[in-house]
Amino acid sequence: MWTALENAHIPICMTDFARKIREIRKNLGMNQAEFAAAIGATQGSVSKWETGRETPRSDALSRIASFTGFNLLSLRTGMEHFHLTPGGMRATRVIGTLQAGYGVERITWDESEQFEIVLPMPKVWQKVRLTAWLVKGKPVWEKWPPGAFVITAEEIEDDEELGPDDIWPSGFDYESGEYVVASIKRGDLFEVCIRKYVLYDDYRAGLFPVGGEEGNSNRPVEITHGSRQGLGVTLHGLVVATIRYEVPEYRLMHIPDD
Repeated sequence: MWTALENAHIPICMTDFARKIREIRKNLGMNQAEFAAAIGATQGSVSKWETGRETPRSDALSRIASFTGFNLLSLRTGMEHFHLTPGGMRATRVIGTLQAGYGVERITWDESEQFEIVLPMPKVWQKVRLTAWLVKGKPVWEKWPPGAFVITAEEIEDDEELGPDDIWPSGFDYESGEYVVASIKRGDLFEVCIRKYVLYDDYRAGLFPVGGEEGNSNRPVEITHGSRQGLGVTLHGLVVATIRYEVPEYRLMHIPDD
């Protein structure tokens, strides 16, 4: 293991480079073996890059730039100019569906049914636990049509690999006017949906429908402010992003004439 004293003998440019390589990998949500496989390197090489014992050769830098979207010139010439073009990529797991007025037995899918999508994400969100949900059913929510992926931030991940210069985000409370993913118990089933978080006072908040819901789905549900659970309701995360398509999936397909 490299100690602080050993690192003191490494040139500053190399320690900066090692830190940035580690940031790239962690921003992608990968361990060293996964990152190495993705860029055609060995885990041993990645370990040496991250500890400052070696720097990647030009071909490895090109593969890193191609895979991550980082600026190749910055990778080659200096970490002080290190930046993303146009943002870091991160794998996010899709864990279930959102559908107003529809009950499911389980809030999330079986692990075998879950899958990952890769999204551009702000680098400072790399320690935040992000999950994704797939909108299904009738077009109820204008902002979140069927087929859209809703990305939520839940809680901070523990990470034993934190370095001294890593950014560690603070926890957050839901604020009035923000959108959340919630599960509401309906008999023996759960309605997993998007709700608007509205503060009543310092202690109470309401989860309001966002438009288009009918019946029981069109009624607000009360929850204690600062709590993730209430009577028959659980919050599963703050809506931070949406991936949606502006045309139906068949729009770009050729349909032959009869």
